Amino acid sequence: MKEAEYNDFIVNGYQDALSCLAMEFRSSRSDHEKQAKVVLAYNSILDLLLSLGWSAGLDPDSELPDGLILNRYIEITRSRPLSYVSQESGNT
Repeated sequence: MKEAEYNDFIVNGYQDALSCLAMEFRSSRSDHEKQAKVVLAYNSILDLLLSLGWSAGLDPDSELPDGLILNRYIEITRSRPLSYVSQESGNT
């Protein structure tokens, strides 16, 4: 496996983990202790991804609410022009 393929594999795994954690967060609305643990795990993984230079952004269903997600992620993804977003999704 080439380095780029390996990096993509790792990034995709982390993105999948974030998606699963976001679903776990939404399914545990009445369990605030569990939600707090999910938020901590989620932001730890997100911080790791960002420290690797990843900045692609997540599907909205894979995100936590803005008040719970890392501010650094919000700053990176929300400051992009709409043309960048449409290029990312293949809508050029």
